[in-house]
Amino acid sequence: MPQIENISSVLQISSLFEAFCIDMFGVIYDGSAFYPQALSALVTLKKQGKKIYILSNATKPAAQLESESSLKGFLKTIHYDAFLSSGSVLEKEVANGFFERLSHKKDYRFYMIGFKPHTLFADIENHLTNDMKQADFIYFGSPSSHDKIALNLNHLLPELKQALSLQKTAVLANPDYHAFQGKTKYCAQGSMGKWYEERGGKVIWIGKPFPLIYQYAEQLAATPANHMLMIGDTIRTDIVGGKNAGMKTLLITGTGITADALKNGFDLQTLCRLEGAIPDYTIERFL
Repeated sequence: MPQIENISSVLQISSLFEAFCIDMFGVIYDGSAFYPQALSALVTLKKQGKKIYILSNATKPAAQLESESSLKGFLKTIHYDAFLSSGSVLEKEVANGFFERLSHKKDYRFYMIGFKPHTLFADIENHLTNDMKQADFIYFGSPSSHDKIALNLNHLLPELKQALSLQKTAVLANPDYHAFQGKTKYCAQGSMGKWYEERGGKVIWIGKPFPLIYQYAEQLAATPANHMLMIGDTIRTDIVGGKNAGMKTLLITGTGITADALKNGFDLQTLCRLEGAIPDYTIERFL
């Protein structure tokens, strides 16, 4: 395996990059609280004149994430320049006719498996149908409800199996298989996509590691990809996606998804081999 440079602070390498794409959950925030020193590191990067974009597989639109984050003390212009969520990418694509192109008609209908995003589909509620057979495609919403997180997909299996039998194309805007709320690991939309594809279903994935969100990030930063650093806790999404986009990558090993895998008997070399990507740098925590 090629040599990976381990660093103790992102500030060691900040002079090498103009812009930083940083994952939120597992890097800056654990789902309940901000990691120690994460916010102060962001403040320092901003004072250095760096562009900072929070690149998240959250399905909430960017404006909603920015508003909610400000209430927690995570402040635009102080800590970062903008959020770019997979939900906001899908929102922009839908506004540009993505669902019409997918269904080959203007008056399309779609069925949702899982729980509906609060604001993502506010402008197209009239296209939702409760009859899966009449749907032109399926959207995979969150496996978790607002009051109960999903530790597995058992409650969704009847609908998933029905969609599969009907050969419906599925769309999802959070490719993460799992996420954490504090120390609790729960299923995310990507686990539905994985289940569906493994059984022959067709899935259109929006978010990391797929190219579209990185194209939006590069446009937003107005910076060439080779002058950007992708920082994340997941090899499959953050590192694979960043490297494929032409960015340098920094893997967080002490918090989030990779930390969980390392605690459960995997070593970094094995994880990199399994995912087919090697980060340029590693760091225990974002600081």
